[in-house]
Amino acid sequence: MSSLNGILAELRLELSRLWGAELLDLYLLGSARSASESTVDADTVAVMSDATSQLEFARRVAPVITRHSRRSECLLTCFPVRRTEFEQNASQFIRNVHEFGIKL
Repeated sequence: MSSLNGILAELRLELSRLWGAELLDLYLLGSARSASESTVDADTVAVMSDATSQLEFARRVAPVITRHSRRSECLLTCFPVRRTEFEQNASQFIRNVHEFGIKL
């Protein structure tokens, strides 16, 4: 299994290449924030420009997440959040990202 930090760095780089300026930030959530290198899952949140289609995000990101999950034996998830929703704390989920998320 690859190190969690290495997996997340690769994921960040690939998402940046895929989305360019539309990817504003990436956060780590959940138990992986404080887990050891043997973590088997990692939840991430991608803060995207408001113009980003969530359907297009899912279509383009799913193969990336699948590839990294298989290669690393770490189940990855990546939830898109629009910039305006993120800035306005539009839901409890987003408030949790602000309070507990680790910016990658």
